[in-house]
Amino acid sequence: DKAIALYDDLAEKPSLRGSKEHYLALFNKSLLLLKKGDNEEAKLILGELTSRRSSVTPDVKGGVYLTLGNISVSEGNIPEALEFFDMSLGMLSEKKMEDLNSIVKAKKSIAMTYFETGEYDASIDKLEEVLGDLSKPGLEKKQVNILKAEIWSSMSRVYHKKDDLASAKNFSKLGEHCDRIVSL
Repeated sequence: DKAIALYDDLAEKPSLRGSKEHYLALFNKSLLLLKKGDNEEAKLILGELTSRRSSVTPDVKGGVYLTLGNISVSEGNIPEALEFFDMSLGMLSEKKMEDLNSIVKAKKSIAMTYFETGEYDASIDKLEEVLGDLSKPGLEKKQVNILKAEIWSSMSRVYHKKDDLASAKNFSKLGEHCDRIVSL
């Protein structure tokens, strides 16, 4: 409750009105409300953040859409979740943002939503797209290896569900190998 009060104080500061910090305070408050189980109030705040045209920065708005997508998945509204994940990706890709972690998270969320609905081939396609993104030159090795390990682990889960155990095992080994390299 103290944290929520702190975020309220930050969001109400006149000097922060309309700034990225103002919107981050509201966004973080919504995340706390979700954690406490107050989904409806959190969704109201998130909806307010998405309804603002240009004042919310793309990275914050991308995080808001990603959160709304996760809420939709938990509520079983898969079409809405996929729409939110796509909007998140659009925001994160806007203005040539270099937030690789967030872009990977949005694409992985789309892939795992397909996985949850049994659309394994669509899930694999999206995960392969992420691996392609992570194979671009000039990316920091350690960060990329951590992300690749996560994606390979997800690929293993998808292939296991498809009963392609050989592929599942191969992707699992790739993920484990990458984890060992990163921990060195």
